[in-house]
Amino acid sequence: FKSDFTLGESNLTPPRLVDHLLENSRRPLHESVAQRATRNLNHYIEAQVHGDVSLEKDVEALVIDPCFANSETGKILETLCGRYDIALFQHGGFTLQVDEIPSDFRGPSMPSLAARITTDKNIDIAMIGRAVTQLKEDPARFADRGSYGEVLQELKLLWHVLVRYGRPTCEFESTRSSVA
Repeated sequence: FKSDFTLGESNLTPPRLVDHLLENSRRPLHESVAQRATRNLNHYIEAQVHGDVSLEKDVEALVIDPCFANSETGKILETLCGRYDIALFQHGGFTLQVDEIPSDFRGPSMPSLAARITTDKNIDIAMIGRAVTQLKEDPARFADRGSYGEVLQELKLLWHVLVRYGRPTCEFESTRSSVA
């Protein structure tokens, strides 16, 4: 509570946080998921789970990036959600032109990294994901940028830039509602 900001809300104190959580837990799930992205990268609540997580008993919804639509990963996630009666939602995603990547947020190397991994002058999460896969399969391909861990960290920071400055790629949508 040092920053008084979390979950996209400012001036939160412990009692206000509890009220906020209770109020939002009563809202229909699709309303909560459809809220506009807060782009909050620095103030969040981290939760740790110590024990088993059952898809059947513990997961109500999965929210995915639109880059998974019509992909093999998207099909797997949709099948998984159908099997375990999990609502599947797609958020608006983010896209950003390479020439709009700032050099003063998350480091001066962000514009050059974005330029290196893009295929069409725009960055989205799918491109960052492909770059992570390429790094894993062939670390030498990025050796000029540093060690495997350093490049992985750079890619994570590029994702931060995308979330902070990107424009929505599409509108929120419910890909599949829970099966009744």
